[in-house]
Amino acid sequence: MDETGNELMRIQTAGLETAFDVRCFVIPPDNLTNCDNMALEVVSLTEIELAKIPRSDIYLCGESFGCCLALKVLERYPNYFTKIILINSASSFNRVPWLKFG
Repeated sequence: MDETGNELMRIQTAGLETAFDVRCFVIPPDNLTNCDNMALEVVSLTEIELAKIPRSDIYLCGESFGCCLALKVLERYPNYFTKIILINSASSFNRVPWLKFG
């Protein structure tokens, strides 16, 4: 997600932190990194966190464009994550029912 949602992300994940060790990947608005390199960056940051605190289960969650990025990460590293959660997926935009109303 871009940095405009930093505060919103904290609000949304506050309840999750009782059961999960939450980490967020923030994309600055001026970041022009391509999707493949962003996916590598997500995995690299995940490996750094795992070196600090080993976990057996890792849930990968993406929201909006983050869903596309999460799918790219999962495509390259299918055995890395236990579950994937896609919220408001930008990849399903063509299936939004209200689009046919003009």
